[in-house]
Amino acid sequence: MVEAVQGWKHSPTICHGLIQDTVEKSEAPEHLQYIDSIIVWGDMAAEVFEKGEKIIQILLKAGFAIKKSKVKGPAQEIQFLGVKWQDGRWQIPTNVINKITAMSQPTNKRETQAFLDAIGF
Repeated sequence: MVEAVQGWKHSPTICHGLIQDTVEKSEAPEHLQYIDSIIVWGDMAAEVFEKGEKIIQILLKAGFAIKKSKVKGPAQEIQFLGVKWQDGRWQIPTNVINKITAMSQPTNKRETQAFLDAIGF
């Protein structure tokens, strides 16, 4: 995980761009990225571990710091961006659906931010 500088208005966007540029310029395996979160997948745990390790090495070589506590190992099921992923399929958790249906349609920036927070973004 790469930590964005706190307090900068556009630090998440800058962080995302820096990581994306670094990974795209290398021979990184197929992955999904959102800001400082990266997910890889595969048919076997060893394949997932190898892909994750390759991306970690690319980022370390480029000078990024990665908290080992934030690195998750291969799993049958994960939650990424508020969505549960399992066996190549995704599902929005019931608690997220309930939060969304209980909310009114956002009418301003603050309500929109609350909505995005409720759905895991």
